[in-house]
Amino acid sequence: MKKIIVFIFIFLSVISNNMLYANQNSATTNLNQKSNDKLSIDMMKKDVDFIVNWIETHHPEIIKYGFSEEQRNTIDFVYKNIDKDMSKNEFFFIINRLFAMLNDGHCILYYYPQTTLYLDIPFVWLEEGIIITQNINDFKIGDKILSIGNKSESELISLIKQQVSSENIYWLRKKAYEILTSKAYLENFKLMNNDGSVDIKILRKEKNDEASYEKILDFNVKLKDSLTSNINLPIIRNSNEWIDWYIEKDNNLAYFRFDNWPPRGEKHEELKKQLDNFFSEVFKNNIRNIAFDIRRNPGGNAPILDDILSYLKTDKIYSASYEEYNQYVPKKDKLFDGSVYFLTSNQSFSCSVYALTILKDNKIVKTIGEPTGQKPAFNFHGEGSDSMLPNTGWEFMMTSELNTRPMDIEPEDSLYSDIAVNTTRDDILNSSDAQMFKLRQISNPSLKKNIIKEQVFVAPNGNITIKNSDCFNIDMKNRTINLHFSDDKIKKDDINFSLLGKNPKALVYTIAPDNKTATINIDIKSKIGEKYLLIVNAVDHIEYHIEFVVNDFKVKNYSHTKFGYMLFYFSENIKDIREYKLIVSDENGKPLDISAAKVVENGDSLLLNLSSKFKVGNTYKLYIPKNTILLTNGSYNNEDIYLDFIIKN
Repeated sequence: MKKIIVFIFIFLSVISNNMLYANQNSATTNLNQKSNDKLSIDMMKKDVDFIVNWIETHHPEIIKYGFSEEQRNTIDFVYKNIDKDMSKNEFFFIINRLFAMLNDGHCILYYYPQTTLYLDIPFVWLEEGIIITQNINDFKIGDKILSIGNKSESELISLIKQQVSSENIYWLRKKAYEILTSKAYLENFKLMNNDGSVDIKILRKEKNDEASYEKILDFNVKLKDSLTSNINLPIIRNSNEWIDWYIEKDNNLAYFRFDNWPPRGEKHEELKKQLDNFFSEVFKNNIRNIAFDIRRNPGGNAPILDDILSYLKTDKIYSASYEEYNQYVPKKDKLFDGSVYFLTSNQSFSCSVYALTILKDNKIVKTIGEPTGQKPAFNFHGEGSDSMLPNTGWEFMMTSELNTRPMDIEPEDSLYSDIAVNTTRDDILNSSDAQMFKLRQISNPSLKKNIIKEQVFVAPNGNITIKNSDCFNIDMKNRTINLHFSDDKIKKDDINFSLLGKNPKALVYTIAPDNKTATINIDIKSKIGEKYLLIVNAVDHIEYHIEFVVNDFKVKNYSHTKFGYMLFYFSENIKDIREYKLIVSDENGKPLDISAAKVVENGDSLLLNLSSKFKVGNTYKLYIPKNTILLTNGSYNNEDIYLDFIIKN
């Protein structure tokens, strides 16, 4: 069934809904400048007339069943509320209800309400609630948000549902961070105070010498002009690339992650090549358990499914409506007949759910993790149903065909896991990947501890402090590793530090008398490239493996011209640069546009070119986030780099 694999990239929807966040610090766009231009009542009503008629004549469920009473009430609401000239933002929040009422994740209006201020609080909406994911301002990692703007969790979900076309609550929770950090949405939902602040109520875990307890705290938060926070869910990512795989021989496990389903072409060929290499190592090492990680995969196109199936030993496979799925050619030399798993989350969407439904319903794989952000038999997005509104010119996506599951299975609002493993508040605190731990326990029943691996760069003769804390965090700016130890005390047996690749060589460390901190000294004689492994037994059932790579990587020298050119020389050669992560800001902290960034002189230096000239006498700042510079050894720099420089000529 060729029609089944015709998917427009769901990335379009993700990009549209994230355009606000993609370049927060860039110059104001023309769209933003015009976002407050007034639209007339006549213009807006014609756009509403158009989309109501379009839905009625193009959306497969409406064609088959007609509008429900609830949907007709929504249509009436939209018409009644177009009673005055409005800005684009105001009109969006009204007409977008027509898309949201369809409860269809592939029905999206491509306009994001423009905003200049943000609620800078990083959080993720887990099964147990809204959890803050990092320390920021007065908030602590692990804090549970009870209300925003005096609205409870259930009230917030109801508000989000008015503006997000979705098939389940899991996708609404995934979209919550994008929406509830935007001033435009906060204003529309009436979550802001008259002075522009937002009231946040949280539940915090505390402890004293006698016991642990929880207390409720109230905060009044001012909005900021940018989002400085990051949501770092505890998901194993050895690489920042969109493809990653590795073999764990001790656990009889092979892991493969890919973060989108590309169409046929260059990216598909790249993914296919990596898949071939992956299975080559699987067979070579006689691995009996393989896992595909699509927890951050929002969809795309399906051809790689055929490549995956070509390596698996299967019986007859069915796609939608019991039709045989035979678009793949089995490998003649060897087929994998061990256990196959897929890791899922609410970010697994569109083609991720389509492909996994075929695999799961045909009992080819088992799933581990959390419910997907889309239901198994979602409506297909194919040809001929997308268009644009005649007056605003806003483009939209619309599904075009009803879908069924391969097997006669009761309808579900999500593709629920065979082995349910939810990320918890404690996982956030401990950076513990619950789904990977469960996967490793399945493939290696003797495994008792969840091993968490991190890598950092250190300079010779540098001191590293290990500190007992409520959460796990590596702060290399302050040379501190925060860990939660059992009984809140660091014991000698908890720490094992040795040189990798040679005979074990212990490094000197001392534990403070109060057992709250330990200090490690990196030997001054350590050579660049040497690796030390710190193994720490912290909280129960978690063992942290922190690999220290001796590397004195820094900006050694630089030059510039007033015309916006800069040349930076590093302490060692570099291979590549993630241009979009670099930030150059002026004396007021305003980011400047970077027109070009490239590695020159065979890796000796980095050339930056700004779109504007420097002002002589002013001080500027360069910020290179960690994981931005690719080193010649294939790893990324693991430290933030800050540099202030004054323009002298």
